[in-house]
Amino acid sequence: MLAASKGHVDLCRLILEHSLEIERLALQKNVDSAATLDGARSNERVGVADNSAQMPATDSTPSSSPEGHEFEPEFFAAWEEEVATEVPMEDPTLRSTIQVVQEVISKHVIVDNDEDWNDLAKQLPSHAEISLIRELNHSSTHALFEAVVHRGQVEGNFSSQDLEVISREIKGDENGDLLRQLTILMGQIDAVPEEDDGWLLPLHLQQDSEPTSDSDIGELEQYMQDLSSTTNDPYFHFAKIAQSSVLLDRMGEERIGLLLDLSLKDAYRAIAESPHAVASIAGLATDFERGRVSVGQISHISSEDDERASDLLDASDDADDDVPLARPVTGLNLSDMLDRARCVCFAFQESPDNQGLARNALAAVSALELSSSTVKRFDKEFDAAGCTSALLRRAVQRLSRLELEMFHANVRLAVHVADSHAWSTLSRMDRIQESLIGLLKAIDRFDYARGNKFSTYAMWWLKQSVGRAIGDTARVIRLPIHVMEKINKVSKAVRILREESFDDMRAEDIAKNCDLSVGDVAKLMNVAHDAVSWDQQHEIADLVLATPDTFQSPEEVTDVYLRKRAIDECLSALGSKEAEVIRHRFGLIDGNDKTLEEVGQIFGVTRERIRQIEAKALRLMRHPARRLRELVNGKPEADDAAEQ
Repeated sequence: MLAASKGHVDLCRLILEHSLEIERLALQKNVDSAATLDGARSNERVGVADNSAQMPATDSTPSSSPEGHEFEPEFFAAWEEEVATEVPMEDPTLRSTIQVVQEVISKHVIVDNDEDWNDLAKQLPSHAEISLIRELNHSSTHALFEAVVHRGQVEGNFSSQDLEVISREIKGDENGDLLRQLTILMGQIDAVPEEDDGWLLPLHLQQDSEPTSDSDIGELEQYMQDLSSTTNDPYFHFAKIAQSSVLLDRMGEERIGLLLDLSLKDAYRAIAESPHAVASIAGLATDFERGRVSVGQISHISSEDDERASDLLDASDDADDDVPLARPVTGLNLSDMLDRARCVCFAFQESPDNQGLARNALAAVSALELSSSTVKRFDKEFDAAGCTSALLRRAVQRLSRLELEMFHANVRLAVHVADSHAWSTLSRMDRIQESLIGLLKAIDRFDYARGNKFSTYAMWWLKQSVGRAIGDTARVIRLPIHVMEKINKVSKAVRILREESFDDMRAEDIAKNCDLSVGDVAKLMNVAHDAVSWDQQHEIADLVLATPDTFQSPEEVTDVYLRKRAIDECLSALGSKEAEVIRHRFGLIDGNDKTLEEVGQIFGVTRERIRQIEAKALRLMRHPARRLRELVNGKPEADDAAEQ
């Protein structure tokens, strides 16, 4: 009955199965006992008959037959003779008494002294575990698994194709959960995946140095079994929480909202009366000025403006930088409000008996509309400073309890919103986590006094949180949220038009169904495709490899720089005229060599004169020319006389 009252269906089924088994065993035991007793009685009759046949007849002892033999009473032990039970007469008084006792028994509440029933839940192996054990014990799969493990232990690497083969043999899927579990297993034995596994020998050709022991294989198989177990699946435990989630009605949401509001008011009063309030408010103002916390994280005031500003910033990502962006105006500046609250609290601490200052401090702190996270931060700071406030601690505990109740009541709503974005590349658990983060924000900012139902209010926060997570991680090049929404809108319109007609779609038809201009549709179609790595498609890879690279490598740039510096050092030993002739003659200025005639025309002299100047300059440069030969030949000349 306790298991049924706790809702443990599996435990109830287990108890019933075992209880029926016990009853069957007891019944079988009784049948066996009765059969044994009948056999003993028949044997006794046979023994008595034999003895009576062998004994001589006497006059003093009358003869007796087996049928007329009288057994001793002790033979039947404590058996009682069955007596027919008489039906009692109708008694109204007795019937009423029985009914009263039955009602009392039915109204009895069973006292459960066990706070946690988890120790009574028997963790039976799941279907995935049993299937994994059976397939791993198969001869071919076991040999392949052992070979992969042996290569990982000996060589420290493994082929992803081998893991895909094992996954396909066991699960029939090459990219499922089993492949991820096998990759985790190989990481546990310090094996890394080989990017280019073409040079690896096949598993049946690798040389066996020392085979992996059976104990190690058994431990790894047990590790694989633990990974595939539902007890190690985060979603399995989360699903148990989601199953127990019961959505609150409007009265329940208003009750929690009212209690949250009262708890925050108690927290504001405790903060205003605390002697450490000035230091905590000053630290909060410093963090806000340095950008460590935002307006929405500190206070509930202008939280909508803060989110609207974030959306405007998203919308301006593709706008012109020269166009000024309209920013939301939020009345009083939060920094000024924090400074005012700090000053009023300081004045109240100087005169704690002044009731007017006490009211002003409470009004200043209440005007901040601090969020629950900020209240919890103040509680930790007060505790660390030795100024623990009992009123603030109780308020924080109530806030945590009420937020947890509201959170558990709306877990299914968060899962529903996460599942509605299944089209994205984000995994299901990541989408659920982002949705739960949005649920926490909605709980923190929910105002019951506005008359909105919490599920209606929270839906916007949930969709925004999941949508931003998808926008941040779904593409290599991030697009603004509003652009992603428009792309989804265009994709939906394209699907509808494709279902209606197989003709080629025009941009005008798509724009008409999306309420967008033709130019906007063209822009969205251009940015709809995600960036593709050039090595993922053979066509792009071939095009990249066929395109000549006109840029110099860092080594080539360094070599050119060193050559130029060595030549400039050699030319610095010449006169200006000789150096200029050498630069024009060998193309050191524009990279084009010039003939003697062309250089003579530049300087207005004959080609013979240019030849003489060049020969003289080369004679002067002959000794430092060895440095240039080092750049060309890689070794200096051994002997200057050999040059001459």
